[in-house]
Amino acid sequence: MAANWDSSLNRWEITVVNDEETTETYTVTEIIDDEYQLSEINHVASPVDVEWKTPIIEEPDEEIQGGIPGFPTGALVVGILLVTIILYPIKRLR
Repeated sequence: MAANWDSSLNRWEITVVNDEETTETYTVTEIIDDEYQLSEINHVASPVDVEWKTPIIEEPDEEIQGGIPGFPTGALVVGILLVTIILYPIKRLR
């Protein structure tokens, strides 16, 4: 599996997809550099263990199904009513 250099993040990256919970170990075993003809490996950061876990997908509470995420519909309605009640008399005084 070949890694690609990301010059903006200043690191080597690989793309891996895994559908199972497992731990994979990645080790640099060889380098091929066409630009500078580098061939030595310094194993300061190798090997790297990556633990794959199943993502936890939480179902939203039924109460939070309002128009604004995180705000129950009832709270939105009460808020709108309060704003209307407070601002209506101010508007009439002008």
